[in-house]
Amino acid sequence: MDVLYPCISRKQEELMHTSRAKDEEFIFLNAYIRMYNQWKDGDLGTLQTFLRDTFLSLLFALTWFFWLLAKNPLVEKRIREEIQQQLNLKVDENLNFFSVQETRKLVYLHGALCETLRLFPSVAIEHKLPHDFDILPSAHHVSPNTRVVLSLYTMGRMESIWGEDRLEFKPERWIS
Repeated sequence: MDVLYPCISRKQEELMHTSRAKDEEFIFLNAYIRMYNQWKDGDLGTLQTFLRDTFLSLLFALTWFFWLLAKNPLVEKRIREEIQQQLNLKVDENLNFFSVQETRKLVYLHGALCETLRLFPSVAIEHKLPHDFDILPSAHHVSPNTRVVLSLYTMGRMESIWGEDRLEFKPERWIS
């Protein structure tokens, strides 16, 4: 946490004193600040806390993603090939950032990110509170304001949902 707060503050400070020409560098931070401003009437806490929690979750997700790539070199190879093919890169050419349009072409990469979050969700446990009476898929009845706890980590490993290969890292399962 002590590392994230100074980084967030520094970027916010730079953002306030940056000309329009450099705006592209802060699109990611801007998007989260805009989202916070739209939803701040909810229970998001302060902007600093919101950004800290968001970036910490992203950091965890990316850590697991790169760990899974290191353990699965064939997946890494397929992602590299897809980027090179879909974005028409030369053999030794590198990209710094993808545009939104370019990322839409990267189907296998998207599958790998979804598969990472299935196996290692950034938020392992989530709770919900229904506003009205409801019936869960399990046929259990739930009253308003009854806390329902979901273990996303456990659900991502359930054989009944994902099959016998549930513990394998297979981005293909997300591609139709």
